[in-house]
Amino acid sequence: MSVGELFNPRSIALVGATDKSGWSISTLANLRAHGFPGPVHLVNPRGGVVHGQAAYRSLAEVPERVDLAYVMVPTAAVLGVLREGAKLGIRCYVILTAGFGEAGEEGRGWRRRSRPSPPRTG
Repeated sequence: MSVGELFNPRSIALVGATDKSGWSISTLANLRAHGFPGPVHLVNPRGGVVHGQAAYRSLAEVPERVDLAYVMVPTAAVLGVLREGAKLGIRCYVILTAGFGEAGEEGRGWRRRSRPSPPRTG
């Protein structure tokens, strides 16, 4: 994997974008303020208009390749978003959520399941 898609993406998706989320509002504002030149696709399961632009209901509805996805959904939904994105060829993610290791044993279990297995030796 090239780190270019992470540090210099051509397009970005904000998954879980909503007018009620400080992460969503701030992330989009920062991308705009710092002149991100590519498209920023907003994804919200209800669709509609978010931050003044049309939102897609899923990553699968985004009509072009996404290089980087910001994932701003409840912890229980993160793995589903990552699986959907992986099927679409998205390889770079920034996860903005809480509730993994800091949320007790259930969160630690989600964290363990989300990590790739270590390589086998011998």
